[in-house]
Amino acid sequence: MAIQSLRNKESNLAIVGGINLILSPKRSVSFTNAGMLSVDGRCKVFDESANGYVRGEGCGVIILQSLKNAVCCTLFVFMWHLFFVIYCIF
Repeated sequence: MAIQSLRNKESNLAIVGGINLILSPKRSVSFTNAGMLSVDGRCKVFDESANGYVRGEGCGVIILQSLKNAVCCTLFVFMWHLFFVIYCIF
């Protein structure tokens, strides 16, 4: 819907998000029984001591714009990002 709205010029900007919540233990139990989950609950990607993976919850958000609008706003986004990084450091 977001891409369609941008293509039809119904909007200039779209915010798209997704979320992953573990609301039921059923899959975790199945994955544990199959030996897929890490027994110590630690993720050790590409490590010799890796013993499975760890499930997690999270969310993500992206902002979509047309290329024309994105090019116009590049400097603003860069400056805002720089400000945000500096604000977080101090």
